[in-house]
Amino acid sequence: MEAPDYDIDLWVEDTPENLDRCEKALAKLRAEWGKSDEDWGPVAEKEPGWLARQPVFCLTSPYGAINIFRSVRGLESWAACRDRSLAGRTAAGVAYLGLSDEDMLACQEALPESERKADRIRALRESLREHRDA
Repeated sequence: MEAPDYDIDLWVEDTPENLDRCEKALAKLRAEWGKSDEDWGPVAEKEPGWLARQPVFCLTSPYGAINIFRSVRGLESWAACRDRSLAGRTAAGVAYLGLSDEDMLACQEALPESERKADRIRALRESLREHRDA
């Protein structure tokens, strides 16, 4: 199977139980990760609790790249953002929840100025303005 040209970003609720479930799901997906090239390998072979080591992970899998976020700069809580999330479906019909425009804007504005995407900020502000004026 050829890996797709896109990745998936997952913000997981940062509780011990949820991190454990996430580790098991990533193992089933045959994901790989390591702190260094020497440590890189299947997450199924990592000691339980490895996902608690750092706030962000970039993994590979046969299905594509997977980025795991335990926290997101600029956003106060996972639960509050989930309450504001937008339901959508992929082209294949898989349901997902995505960050609201308000939260996407907060993420962009929390970045150092050199990392901000001006076009994205402009589009998000315009979208929010249109919704307020509607």
